[in-house]
Amino acid sequence: MRKSKYYTLLLLVSVVICITVVGVLIVKLLPSVLFQKVVLNPIPVSVRNIRVSRSVSILFKNHTYVLRFNVSKADLALILGSREFKEISYVKYNNGTLDYGDRWSNARGSFSKTRGLDLRETWWSKCPPRWFRLGDWKSFKAYMLEKEEIGYYGVHLLLYNEEQGESYFIDHEIRGTGIGQKGGRTWEEWQRKLEENRLRELREKGIYEDLSNDPNQNRRTGEKVIQ
Repeated sequence: MRKSKYYTLLLLVSVVICITVVGVLIVKLLPSVLFQKVVLNPIPVSVRNIRVSRSVSILFKNHTYVLRFNVSKADLALILGSREFKEISYVKYNNGTLDYGDRWSNARGSFSKTRGLDLRETWWSKCPPRWFRLGDWKSFKAYMLEKEEIGYYGVHLLLYNEEQGESYFIDHEIRGTGIGQKGGRTWEEWQRKLEENRLRELREKGIYEDLSNDPNQNRRTGEKVIQ
């Protein structure tokens, strides 16, 4: 009799725990909760129609969150002001892959610094969320905030179509050996070293000189071609 009561009590406790866990998971999966976690908390007044896609690797603590929502230009400014976003000049979307970064030209030629991001919801899926329709946008602005160090790369991308009052927000983090590095350096250090070596070779040939105090300098390199 006592054993029966014990097992009944144990069963009730287990059911309560399961219901609590399921309830917590459901709340965490709500689009509004993820918005507050990765975009901005509290949610701006004009934000409507939040949709969410998640791709998560619990083992490696990697994730890609894609959010779509409507937001006013004024409230977009709140999101941009919450972090040190920078506007980028290049975004291209094709077959589930989003390329982003900058492309520019100067007297030396055309240059680019871009990355690619897979937006497929699962590794076996051939397409991103059905509601991700960046290709339908005629024009939009793009903003980026990224962090990179050895073993880690993270980026926030904010794409905004002012005409439609629609935005995509992408939160991507990846960890692992070899991430964010090349030859023992971070990618930023490696690319900077390449640029320094290239400029040094040009100076030795008398083609280039440092004009870092010149207001007409190239904003990206601090230098310009000798005329």
